[in-house]
Amino acid sequence: APASDTLRAILLMVLSMAAFATADSFIKLNSAHLPASQILTALGLGGTLVFALLSRSRGIPLFSPRITHPAVLARGVSEIIATCGFLLALTLLDFSVASAILQMAPLLVTMGAALFLGESVSWRRWSAVCTGFFGVLIILNPLGSTANLLTANPTGAILAIVGVAGLAGRDLSTRFIPRDVPNLLAATWGFATVIIAGLILVPFGPAWTWPSPTAWAFLLGLVAFACVGYF
Repeated sequence: APASDTLRAILLMVLSMAAFATADSFIKLNSAHLPASQILTALGLGGTLVFALLSRSRGIPLFSPRITHPAVLARGVSEIIATCGFLLALTLLDFSVASAILQMAPLLVTMGAALFLGESVSWRRWSAVCTGFFGVLIILNPLGSTANLLTANPTGAILAIVGVAGLAGRDLSTRFIPRDVPNLLAATWGFATVIIAGLILVPFGPAWTWPSPTAWAFLLGLVAFACVGYF
């Protein structure tokens, strides 16, 4: 049973990352049509509505004292940092580069699991973590004279790294959420924090505009794949 549970968890994580990668592509596509803050707010509103309806359909109250648990609040703050950082990075970097930097998140989670959760990490996984960080350094090329991302686009590179740190913090804090807090409730309020992130970015971008049919299609695709990834 434990082996089958582990395999199921691995498959679900692969599906989740694929869904999030697709959602990121919709963010990149829509960045040519709408301000980042508007995309983010729409994502938060759509995701909150979907998971609120799922929660209510299963009899889960949307308002509970448990949502003020420190782990839930830490997850929300991490979500804001991750979403703001990575969405802004997507608007500044090539999608392939931003996605490659995003792959640092599982590496940081593995490190955090060993350092903060006391989990056993084998030398094979430590080797994979070190190899992954080396790969990200190749992409950033901090010491190179050409294709040095930290020189060519420092803002985009730093925002991507901030976003990755937020993602790792979100996943690690999730492990500290009490078991009596339903997953759907945590997801509902996780998307609600995305609305906050979008509103935070409003003063730093152009004014909102009414979405074109193409932008609406991209927004619907974004919400759909982001919800699948969360679920």
